[in-house]
Amino acid sequence: MFPRVPVSVPVNDNMSESAPSSRLATRPPRVHPTVRLGFLTRISIYPFSFVLFGVHMWARAVPAWIWVLFVLHQWIWPHVARRIARRSADSQAAELRNLLVDAVVIGCFAPVAQYSLWPNAAAFLGILSGNISVGGPRFAARGVVVYLLGAGVMTLYTGFHPDLFGASRFTQMAGPIFVGAYLCVFAWLTYDRQRSMVRINRTMRQQHAEIKEQDYLLKLHAAELEEALVAAQSASAAKSNFLANMSHELRTPLNSIIGFGNILLRNSAGTLQEQELLYLSRLRNNGLRLLSLINGVLDLTKVDALQSTLKTQPVDVGALLRETLAELEPQAELRNVELVAELADTGLLATDICRLRQIMLNLLSNAVKFTSAGTVTVRLLADPETRLPSRIEVSDTGIGIAADRLDAVFEPFQQEDDTTARLYGGTGLGLTIT
Repeated sequence: MFPRVPVSVPVNDNMSESAPSSRLATRPPRVHPTVRLGFLTRISIYPFSFVLFGVHMWARAVPAWIWVLFVLHQWIWPHVARRIARRSADSQAAELRNLLVDAVVIGCFAPVAQYSLWPNAAAFLGILSGNISVGGPRFAARGVVVYLLGAGVMTLYTGFHPDLFGASRFTQMAGPIFVGAYLCVFAWLTYDRQRSMVRINRTMRQQHAEIKEQDYLLKLHAAELEEALVAAQSASAAKSNFLANMSHELRTPLNSIIGFGNILLRNSAGTLQEQELLYLSRLRNNGLRLLSLINGVLDLTKVDALQSTLKTQPVDVGALLRETLAELEPQAELRNVELVAELADTGLLATDICRLRQIMLNLLSNAVKFTSAGTVTVRLLADPETRLPSRIEVSDTGIGIAADRLDAVFEPFQQEDDTTARLYGGTGLGLTIT
């Protein structure tokens, strides 16, 4: 019984099947904790810095564009910096760049404030400690360099007019308060981050313990499955050995029965009547069908037990297919089936002629059996370079196989459905052995 599409039998092993390509989903980049820490530090400390520098600059009649730069850095820049870092592929590196921008701008305000001690000391210590905590000493050194760079550029523009102690009393008092507030805020944010890390570590330890437990259970389950597999293999081997021995023992007396039946059918003495010859003919035919079933079971058990051997020799595949079709011609004529051979001119193929004949006989006899008043076609294709046989295709115009039964019909003792077995007979071993 065949599907309406051709059933193809490759006769060489130079066909490969490539694995389907898979596309890995990429996760969006995670935001580094330093981004949140930097944002919270800016929005917590910059208001104090705005007041501290603002009071000092107000008394100095600073140009308007410096006030614009000051307001943008103190109130707008924290939000812009966070957005830049969050949208960056490497948020930690982006936050480090943001801190360098802070250092440059803060350095620019040093000459504007005439290098007054307390406001500049508070601002410098703040950015320095932040750079050390986030990027380490080397990064902090880079921050100092860019701070001095910003101070130098602004000095070239405004001139060098130092006044270390020219700040107002309010500024001098607010400076230490600003430093203390900065240290407290930064210490609290660092403490909060450490608490988060502790929670994360605790969760990771719990997950690690659960993974170890699951791993232990999986190993136990794997050991149980291995034991079950060994038991199943032993049972399968015992079954195969039993069937092989039983099939061998059954064939011996059955061959004897069939042989004596053939002798009696000759009716050499002429003493048997027509009805008795009919009974003997039925006895022989049933014996042959039983022998075919036993041979199929024996072949299947040999395949399952890995005991099948191949005896390769040069074979003319085209001649073998013609012989197989000639063997099936009586059966095809009874069913009004046309046998068509489309055979390419090929060279000899090193293969097991008995096994190949068995395969083709199973496929073609099935095609004839399940086709009425139709066509069975066998095609032999050749490799264009070597001219060796590369594929044998068998197709028919019969009843076909339902799509959901294509896998089942290749299982032992399985046919498409019970109706098929009743109408056409068969043991369901041909395709399995093939």
